Parts: sequence; structure tokens; C-alpha cells
Amino acid sequence: MGLFDSIYAALACPVCRSVKEREIQTKKGPCLMLRLEVGDTIEPFFYGDYWIEEEWDCDDCRKKMPEESQWHKAFIHCINGLIVEVTPEKPPPSDRTWETAMKRSKNPPLWLRRLDAVKAEMKTVRFPRTAQEGFRQCADLSETALGWFRQSVRDGHPRASAEELEKERCLLVARFSAAEARRIVKWKKERGRYFRG
Repeated sequence: MGLFDSIYAALACPVCRSVKEREIQTKKGPCLMLRLEVGDTIEPFFYGDYWIEEEWDCDDCRKKMPEESQWHKAFIHCINGLIVEVTPEKPPPSDRTWETAMKRSKNPPLWLRRLDAVKAEMKTVRFPRTAQEGFRQCADLSETALGWFRQSVRDGHPRASAEELEKERCLLVARFSAAEARRIVKWKKERGRYFRG
């Protein structure tokens, strides 16, 4: 058979029903007699989410029935070369993955729509050379962020009047401030607990 790698995982034998750690030999790796388990990386790996189909035989069945050779299938689930799981059956393909859900969605989330604008804004900002320039950039970014915030409130309430939009904006700012105050109080408690003088 030549050189191979072994992937060890707990599997149930479909014939004798014993559950124990099985050795699954594969030639999909570097073939250096490596012992791999779930959580290890198999190389050379492929990018993406993929399955490797292999076969294994049960030692207990071989001892009880040496004349019969029973080989069972095992499916090794890998993501970017990382062994995630080993199963006796390959699950049916599901279209409820994150990528397909995002592709099929006609109305993607607001944060995803604004991500390109945020990236473009970050590329235009260069590192400040003086403190005055740094403060000016912070003020510009604050104005930009405030504009995005107002725009998102407008998008969330398309038929609201200017007073209702301002009221909603003040309510959201108050909620953010309360959440920030709670976070600061919690941080001070944790700081006092861990950094006592």
C-alpha cells in the first residue's frame, strides 16, 4: 500500500456497534506516516469547506470474522485544511450557509452596506504629523460618523418627520450613553478586583 497518514477519530462500527477510536488511513496528506486527529491541519490543504472520503475496517469484526473483510466509509470534514470532524455519513448539503443567505438576501443588513463606505473613509485618513492635525482629523471623522448615524436613523424611519427623527436620534444616543456608562462601571469593578494596590 505504501506510505500514508492516519486520522484517528471515535466512530461506531455499523456491524458490531462498538464505539472506539478508529484509524482511518488516507493518502490525501503528505504521506509521512503522520498521526492526525480532529483539530490538526492536514497538508497540502485546500482552501474552502470540503470533505475527504476514506474507508476503515473494524478490528473487533476482523477478530470475530477473519474471513470476511468489512470496510466502512468515513467522511473527514476540513475547512482550509483544518480537520473539523469525522463522521460515518456525509450530511446533505445545506443552503442555509452564511454566504448563500447573504447572496440571496435582497435587503442586506445596514452595517454590511456601510462597510465599503467605512473602508473607503479609513483609506483616505493618513497618520497625523502634528497634534493639531490629529485633532482636526478626529473632528472630521466625528462629523462623518455623525452624518452616517443620522442617515441610518433616516433609513430606519423613512416616513418620519424631522422632529420624530431628532427624537429617535436623542433616544438612541441616550441608550448608547447608558450602555457606555454601565460598561465603565463594570470595568472599574473588574479593575478594582484585579489591580488592587
